[in-house]
Amino acid sequence: MGPGVAARARRTAAGRLCPADTADPVDAAAAELDRLLATAAAPLARAAASREIARLSAVVAASLAEFARCRPATAFDRQSGQRGAMSAASRAARPVALTEVSEWAVDEVALTLRIPGPAATAQLAEALVLDERLPGTHQLLARGKLSPAHARQMINVVGPVADDGLRADIEAHVLGLLGDETPPQLGDCVRRIVLRRDAEARPHIAIVDQLRAAWWPFDDGGLAVTPPNGEIRVSHPPRCGTDLDLPPY
Repeated sequence: MGPGVAARARRTAAGRLCPADTADPVDAAAAELDRLLATAAAPLARAAASREIARLSAVVAASLAEFARCRPATAFDRQSGQRGAMSAASRAARPVALTEVSEWAVDEVALTLRIPGPAATAQLAEALVLDERLPGTHQLLARGKLSPAHARQMINVVGPVADDGLRADIEAHVLGLLGDETPPQLGDCVRRIVLRRDAEARPHIAIVDQLRAAWWPFDDGGLAVTPPNGEIRVSHPPRCGTDLDLPPY
């Protein structure tokens, strides 16, 4: 390659790496904007998998509820007063939804899902409430039109309403109002409706409000929570320490 040809090649390469000062900056900015818009389309489409996560969450809930119904306490647990039976304090601390479910069901769920006992207890109880007491919420979750976080607000606040007819009426009313509310906004809306229509649920909602705080998960499955009083409490699996002393729900 002669000196002239090499010089022209170098100038051409430099021009590709560093556009000439005469290039239109507006065209360059527009090209960069087009590139960013095109590049972002694929990851944004993948993010739509959150709807599939919601649908799978409904499947998990239905499956756990079906499993729980196959573990009746009367068939698997020692009755109160028998040697080796669950203590009265432990029985009272269980979620109401698990009253008729064997104490060993939680261990099976924890082992299968590889989660700590407290998390298995909560997930099993939530699954039963969603599957048996909130059919409308479960259906929307199964169709991907409701996120798991929204469904949990319904479980925590509407689920405990004792009267079946009133609970169904409240659920239908709330879901009919559902728009673009975030989970906390939905929770505030549900609390106002339940407090207005169900006096028996007020003590439960008071407990839930006391626990409204920031949560931080740990790798070992534990949680740290800061209640409104600012006192940080930590929950770890049994091998790491004691469980968080929270009231049952």
